[in-house]
Amino acid sequence: MQTSHAIGSLFTAALACSVPHHAVAEPPLWEFDQGGALRALDDSDESERTVVDIPFAFPFAGRSYDAITVYVGGIIALGGDPELDCCPEPKDIISARVSLLAPLWSDLETESGGAVRANILDGGTRAVITWDGVRSDAEEDTPYTFQVQLHADGRVIFGWDGTIALGDDALDSDLIVGLGGNGASSMSVDYAFDLPFTTRATTIYEFWEENEFDFPLDDKNVVFTPAASQGWVVSESVSKGPSADFDGDGDVDTDDLLILLAGWGSPEADLSGDADTGFEDLSILLAAFD
Repeated sequence: MQTSHAIGSLFTAALACSVPHHAVAEPPLWEFDQGGALRALDDSDESERTVVDIPFAFPFAGRSYDAITVYVGGIIALGGDPELDCCPEPKDIISARVSLLAPLWSDLETESGGAVRANILDGGTRAVITWDGVRSDAEEDTPYTFQVQLHADGRVIFGWDGTIALGDDALDSDLIVGLGGNGASSMSVDYAFDLPFTTRATTIYEFWEENEFDFPLDDKNVVFTPAASQGWVVSESVSKGPSADFDGDGDVDTDDLLILLAGWGSPEADLSGDADTGFEDLSILLAAFD
């Protein structure tokens, strides 16, 4: 009876609370502090790019870079700003004259919405570039959100937040996810089956043709860690679904319960995946309490 009374009191208090964010399954290695929009890339197509200075020497393929070129089309170039095809083929990443990081290289634009954002974090040792709700040239109502994190130790982390829609009703374009360039040794992969792996190849990519519909990396990360001698250790970080730690303080406690109750009857604090917040979600939270 006392527990029921306490929960009822919390429910009353929660009516005035606001829910800080949706309980969705972001990639585990996802940076929410995405910084300001790169205004040079507003209202632009896939070939538009701008240079972003970074306060550390980012090592890649035997060279170091203190600036990167960010494209609307889901690419970062190191050491130059070449004109890049909107609809890439494998040869375009293998033989590029500069090194490329391609979390979602395709026919993308910001003319119909979205922005490209940049931030420097961790005392100037991590750069984060986020394509926030950019659109495909084929379907202006479908947003694409994905991210690249560059670490001073050479690690590269790709992340995709939400469902990446492919096919002729959405992206309707060829797509490459990978990194490399400069005509170096290359490796074609299937991320859905090959991870984790280690390779001496310096160019790694997966290619999707425009009529393909399956993207296996939704709400996941692919982490590229420089190998000791040459090449990469490539691993995956998979979302474990929504967390009951709504406020992100590392504990599931009364504050999280208040947030759940404030979202009662809506999808705001859905933990069970039924697009509603109710007793099933309350049971999940209480099971994880503290």
